[in-house]
Amino acid sequence: MQSDADEHSPDPEREFRKLVLALAHEAGFRLNFALFRSRPFRDQYVARLRQELAAQKIFLSTADLHDAPRPVLLTDLERHLRETPTPTGMTRAVVVLGLEDKLGLAIAGLPGGDDERGILHTANLHRDLFPERCPCPVVFWLTDSAMREFSTQAPDLWHWRAHTFRFFDPAGLSESHLLQRAESGAIFGGPLPYRTAKEMEDALALYQAALRRYQGAEAETKPEALELRDRLATLLKNLGRLAEAEPLVRHNLTICERVLGPDHVNTLSSLNRLAYLLTDRGDVSGAEALYRRALEGYERVLGPEHPDTLICVNNLAVMLESKGDLAAAETLFQRALKAYEREPVKERADTLITINNLASFLCAKGDLTSAEPLFRKVLAARERVLGPEHPDTLESINNLAGLLRAKGDMAGAEPLFRRGLADRERVLGLEHPATLISVNNLANLLYAKGDLAEADPLFRRALDAFERVLGPEHPSTLGSVNNLAGLLTAKGDLATAEQMYERASRGARQRLGPDHPDTKVYEKSLSRLREMLSRQSEPPFRSPPCPQVRLDTQPVR
Repeated sequence: MQSDADEHSPDPEREFRKLVLALAHEAGFRLNFALFRSRPFRDQYVARLRQELAAQKIFLSTADLHDAPRPVLLTDLERHLRETPTPTGMTRAVVVLGLEDKLGLAIAGLPGGDDERGILHTANLHRDLFPERCPCPVVFWLTDSAMREFSTQAPDLWHWRAHTFRFFDPAGLSESHLLQRAESGAIFGGPLPYRTAKEMEDALALYQAALRRYQGAEAETKPEALELRDRLATLLKNLGRLAEAEPLVRHNLTICERVLGPDHVNTLSSLNRLAYLLTDRGDVSGAEALYRRALEGYERVLGPEHPDTLICVNNLAVMLESKGDLAAAETLFQRALKAYEREPVKERADTLITINNLASFLCAKGDLTSAEPLFRKVLAARERVLGPEHPDTLESINNLAGLLRAKGDMAGAEPLFRRGLADRERVLGLEHPATLISVNNLANLLYAKGDLAEADPLFRRALDAFERVLGPEHPSTLGSVNNLAGLLTAKGDLATAEQMYERASRGARQRLGPDHPDTKVYEKSLSRLREMLSRQSEPPFRSPPCPQVRLDTQPVR
């Protein structure tokens, strides 16, 4: 299928003259888009544009997002304007490069793309602030796929566009075009969801082929190579292939430390990414050390309330909660939330994530009264800003249902759990980890209601998929093992239940440590079962699955 850009490919020289004319006559904030396929072709015209405008007393500066770990468009533009003052006697305009790289997974339709769309969601929330804080014409250079993401994910800001220009190499697609698309994230030219294993393998193969272009001591340190390794690692992580993702992330960190230094923002971002991955692998000790090192660096280099610093604060808090260090986690959650609430826009993606995580933490403490209004606030904001089927909205539905379940409101919780599961199956797929959380949570609710017949296949489905996707010793897999053991105990299959409790307890001791809350719960359930077996008591005790409700918390990449 042809893209819109393929159907309309005007002469690039004519487009260039139109762009020069527009920037020469625009005053104040005006939003323009310039579409491209080839980076060398784009760079050629950016250089010419700078020279042409300089002759007309217009200073053209370049805001390059390639080095921004997680761009906040308004903040980055403000910083750029401060750091590149307009020369005396000139007006100015700004070109923005690299946004398509920050939307690579979203453009390609890969798992993890919704995290990247948060860049555009935040820009959309900031839309009313752009004219005041960026009072000059701005040109975003984007691939046509990235422009489609911009138009759908930041629709209000998109409607402010003044012009769209197209700069496509008349020579057409070169033999390396597919690899260029991999480097820019536009693997299949648009946001196509991968529904088959073959499509996933094709995507992996294309990333790997693109990465092979950067072999050698010098080439592997280029920003494009670092970005490709990171994107490939993210894809592997979201596919559950964590062991394959880890060496890629570690390699990037080693390069950043050697080439950029330990306090460079890219090095700190690499620390954060590796800690994020280790948390998913269950290595909480390794993750904590990395998060703390990254946080110290962010505070020293960027300051205590910079958005990247607060992202690291949130991530460390999520990890500490999973480790069972609730006091330290609450302090960090509250710190991040207070800093976010001082921002002019209260519904930015990072703020909502932190509020959600704080509410989940309060649930873990048993403070359901304080948690409920926070969950409802986040759900309402996400439905309004992101829509009813956005993955973050579905996360909020799951969490509110979990809170109602914890309060004993089964009638209120069950339809929310069923809605969340059906939507996640449709939007994310049958074996996405978030979908499996919903499967597990609905099964827990049915178990609590005494509907063992419907709960049984759901528990088995969750365990089978977790083992296949995340591995037999992942903490989520061990939780499913424990849950099924509880169900089997209630059904009277005590011998099988004992084996599964032993597996959950042994795995948790090895992966999480003997003092982790999950380890203690699994061991208590095993101890109670063995006590019952020694007494040959009847009827069997009802061992509640643990955790009864799995709430979603998010580290921020």
